Amino acid sequence: MTENITNKVKQKVLVIDDEKDIRQFISLLLTETGYEGITAKDGIDGLESLHQNPNAIILDESMPRMCGTEFYNRIKTDPKYEKQARIPIIGIGDSFKPEMKAKFEAYVSKPIDNMELIGTIKRVLGESEWQKMAL
Repeated sequence: MTENITNKVKQKVLVIDDEKDIRQFISLLLTETGYEGITAKDGIDGLESLHQNPNAIILDESMPRMCGTEFYNRIKTDPKYEKQARIPIIGIGDSFKPEMKAKFEAYVSKPIDNMELIGTIKRVLGESEWQKMAL
């Protein structure tokens, strides 16, 4: 029996936020819309989660141990993370400085609007309705 060709591997999205409720909310939203959510409570945990090969990262700024700006700078400049430097990053919240917001592939304010976040993820990952219909 052949496998249905419409069954494709879920794209993974790493959610880095120190607020447990936000991580759980976004992870559930991702699951309900066909993505696999990976969560991390701060930048250090986020770096440790990169081995799971996320297709995109959702990043908050204000976190203990390592803030969002430091995480961003680490993966973009440290040769150790050369492969991960190409992962698109979506900033969330209102704590990032304007010059930092400009570096992200996209930015979503808190409180998070479900449709805006999912639309942003799809846009950043290059997904569109016609691509789904072509499968």
